[in-house]
Amino acid sequence: MKYLFSILVLIVCSTINAKTVELDDWTIRVISDYIFEYESCHEESPGTIIVSCTEDMHHYYMYIYEGKTYYDKVDLSGTICCGHPVKFVGTNIPFLFQGKISKRIDYENATIPVGYDPIPWKMVFHKDGSLCKMLTWKVNPGEDIDDMIDLSLDYKGYSVKRFDLRHTYSEFETFNFHDPEILNGEMKLAELMLSYIGETGICDLTSPSIIDALSKVDILVKIKRNGKMRIIGFEEKSGDRRIDSSVMKAARKIAKSHFKPFTFRGEKIAMYKPLTRCLFRYISGMEKDF
Repeated sequence: MKYLFSILVLIVCSTINAKTVELDDWTIRVISDYIFEYESCHEESPGTIIVSCTEDMHHYYMYIYEGKTYYDKVDLSGTICCGHPVKFVGTNIPFLFQGKISKRIDYENATIPVGYDPIPWKMVFHKDGSLCKMLTWKVNPGEDIDDMIDLSLDYKGYSVKRFDLRHTYSEFETFNFHDPEILNGEMKLAELMLSYIGETGICDLTSPSIIDALSKVDILVKIKRNGKMRIIGFEEKSGDRRIDSSVMKAARKIAKSHFKPFTFRGEKIAMYKPLTRCLFRYISGMEKDF
C-alpha cells in the first residue's frame, strides 16, 4: 500500500512538473507547425521540443528546436503540446506563454549527442507583441515565412519598425551572399575592380603569385538604404602592402558608384558586404556560380 502511494505521488508530482507553463494560442499553433514540418522533413518524431527565449531593448526572441537527448537530464520548466514535451528556458514572454520557466540551463548535467547541432526556428517580436518579420526565420533567414506572417495576422499582427530598418544587416541575417543587381552582378564587379587595380600599375595581373595574393584580400563595405557605399576597412589582407594598397584604391573608386540598395522581405535595408570576395570567385574560375 505504501509502495502504491509512493507511485501515485511520483506520478502526480511528475505531471505538475511537466506542466508549469500555459501556452498562448499563437504559440500552440507555431509549435504544432514546427512538429509537423519536422516530421515531414525527417520522417520521425522530434521528441522533446526546446523553447529558448531572450530579449533586448526592442525585441523578444523565441527559438524553437528539437532537443533530442540534449536536455533529458536537465530539469527545465515546461508543458505538453501535441503529445510532445516542451521545455522552456530564458526570459518570460507574457503574450506567448504564462507560468514559471527556467532562467538558465544546467549544462553540466546535459547530455550532448555527438554531432548534434539543432536547427531552430527563430521567432522575433517587438515589445508591443507584433511579429518582427525582418528578424524572424525558419531554419535559415532565406526561408519563406509567409505562413508565419499569415498566422500572426490572425493573432497578433506584424509590423516593421524604424529601428529594424535603421539596423545594418549582415549576409548571415538575410542569407543573401550574392546580389545580382549590384553593379550588374558580381562578375561585372570583379572585372571592374581588376581593371581599376590594373590602372594603378602596382600589380602585374599576369603573375600567378599576384593573382593568388589578390584572391585573399577582403574589404568590408556598407551599402546604405539610399544606395551609397561606405568602406569599413580590411577584413583580410594579402600580406603584401602594394597589393593591399592597390585593392583599396580600386575599392575607393567603386565606392563613388551608386548601388541599387539591398532588399529583404520587401524592404530596403542597409547591409554589410565583403566587397572583394568576388575577386576570389572570379580568379578561381568560379564565374559559373554567379
